[in-house]
Amino acid sequence: ALELAARAYSRGRRDRIFQSQFALRQASSVWASRAKELHQAHRIVAPCLSARRLFSHDERAENVLLVDLPLFRTMHEDLDRAAQTNPSCEFLRRYRAPSWAIVEQECEIAMADRIVVRGRFAQQELIKLGVAPERITVVEVSYAPIQPCRIRVPGELRVLLPGLAAARHGTAQLLAALQTRPWLRVFLRPGEGAEPASLLRHPQVSRANATTLAGVDAVIAPSLCEAYFPEVRVAAASGIPVIATMRGAGAVAHEELTIELPSDVERGLACALDALHGAQPSRHTRLDLITASLPH
Repeated sequence: ALELAARAYSRGRRDRIFQSQFALRQASSVWASRAKELHQAHRIVAPCLSARRLFSHDERAENVLLVDLPLFRTMHEDLDRAAQTNPSCEFLRRYRAPSWAIVEQECEIAMADRIVVRGRFAQQELIKLGVAPERITVVEVSYAPIQPCRIRVPGELRVLLPGLAAARHGTAQLLAALQTRPWLRVFLRPGEGAEPASLLRHPQVSRANATTLAGVDAVIAPSLCEAYFPEVRVAAASGIPVIATMRGAGAVAHEELTIELPSDVERGLACALDALHGAQPSRHTRLDLITASLPH
């Protein structure tokens, strides 16, 4: 009933969706804190924004935090930096998590005995915050590999941008790379928050179909913020070349990526696409040797 009410309130608006999700997590923690079983628990497992009340219930229990939301403070820093670099992309300034959610998340991290994260970037950021590495576990969501069904066309490179075609996912950097590469074909998903508009209208850009990896030569995830894309995991498991930042790679290991992009995402993406286009890779080709040419 609460979820239905939350959907009615949000009406598809991204800011209201987040507000509703945060409120539901808080409500669920109040409900769970009254459960009789809590008094006998040896281990308490709770997701972000619903853990603090439960973790403070019994100091003898092991507290396990599931960080299934982005690390808000880091996300805000990344969004602010991206907004300064790409002032025309208004959705980069559209929404920030409320201050109470940032404080709540960081309190939960401090209280947890063990922290479960979804990717290498979150693990790295927690270590920067002073969390001992042995307290952090990266849990990889497994996806069944697929059989790629595309034969490379000489002189052409077809790439998929996973997730929404949003500026936080590197669309402005992709547009810059696309402008001088007539051989590049991009498949992406438009929707609320998709920008810049010139990318969506570009003649070399097409809407991604339901079978997202069918007919593509590579998956690119030049994400500027922490993000998790099933297509990145599936492509890496299937031997399809993957170009990604650490923020966009999820739990995919560095050695499983074809190219991991450096901090200079725009220049790195351009070099990576050129290298991938020139290499004409087969299904299992790894391009580790060319990464030395990428900017650092």
